[in-house]
Amino acid sequence: MGESPQPIAAPPAPPTTPPPATPVEDPFLANLIPEERQVYDLAKWAEENSAEYKGQGLSGKFLNFYKAVDQYITAERQKDPQRTFDDKDEAFQTFVESARPEVEPGKWEKLKTDRLIAQVQESTTKAVTEKFSKEHEEIKKRQTLIEKRPVIEGRLGLFRDNIGKLMTADAASPLAEIAKKIGADGLEKALEADPIFTPIVVTAYNHGERAAAEFLAMTNGVKEYSAGNPVQDWVIRFIRRSGEVFAERGGDRRIRPGEDGSPRSFLPRGKFNELLQKNPGEAEKHWTFSDEDVLSMIERNTKDHIAALVKEETDRLAKAGYVRPPPAPAPVSGTPNPAASNGAPAAPPQPVGSPRAGVSAAPGQGGGTVAQQQAMSDGELTLLGLPRRAA
Repeated sequence: MGESPQPIAAPPAPPTTPPPATPVEDPFLANLIPEERQVYDLAKWAEENSAEYKGQGLSGKFLNFYKAVDQYITAERQKDPQRTFDDKDEAFQTFVESARPEVEPGKWEKLKTDRLIAQVQESTTKAVTEKFSKEHEEIKKRQTLIEKRPVIEGRLGLFRDNIGKLMTADAASPLAEIAKKIGADGLEKALEADPIFTPIVVTAYNHGERAAAEFLAMTNGVKEYSAGNPVQDWVIRFIRRSGEVFAERGGDRRIRPGEDGSPRSFLPRGKFNELLQKNPGEAEKHWTFSDEDVLSMIERNTKDHIAALVKEETDRLAKAGYVRPPPAPAPVSGTPNPAASNGAPAAPPQPVGSPRAGVSAAPGQGGGTVAQQQAMSDGELTLLGLPRRAA
């Protein structure tokens, strides 16, 4: 039998070119006095910016000159400790003149002038560039605001309509009556007719609307994140808490079909966007709350918060013996704000995948305590879909 074939050796790996070494500054430079360092720096600038001195190693020549002078003084001082090495020391001056790199005085002065002009030009260019960049950013922000304002105002109008529908549908509480009264007679007359509950409704609604406005401003790039903004802090906490609760208690609603019909499971907004960054293919198997979902949840939370405050006040007054008088019949006209439009109340909107996580007190309300605000990093904001900086 023949010999078995020998395995073919793998070709050697191609040699790798090491990265260029970072030039190390000569330690002797630390020994130079300010005047000597200025000469060295000018020579270095000439090498990099003057065609006449490029590639001539002028800075190295001056550095070697200073080293030679230092060595000369050290050696000669051992011979004569009393030697002064000053202008009257002819031997020393002769050595210095013979060792100094030759540069014509006129050319040296021109190098000084050229570098000064370059420094002024660089400083001016930098200042102009910074000013232009700042002005450009301001123009861009104003343009973004002009473009996005109708979008934000339009969605806030829908926010008011949806809260009105939710209130009108709650016939078991005074909310429906208050909404109709505001729609029929306006806010001022509604406050006169019911100075107890209407102020509670209006105040709680305003806080919810401000939260929605802050969220819209951030997601549309017209407002930057600020760690000291309590409304933004509330919105961020609300998004996180809603995602956590829905992931835990959402039941069958946590699964929804994707565009291809395959089931997708829910992930909180932060976890979903983190997965989308690391593994987009895996993220296709999941879904999360959209910006519209978040706004719908703020709407529902605002209405629930209004209802909770009204019930709390109703119970308190009932214990005190107060009986709320029945409402006077009045025709419904106009568009209530924050109540619904006239006519039959529409079914309350159900945000897709919206959790019912209880009621979160709107920013500026609650039991007298304020949650500790936390600064958010760029990465954390990105995962929640909230850009730190305005567009």
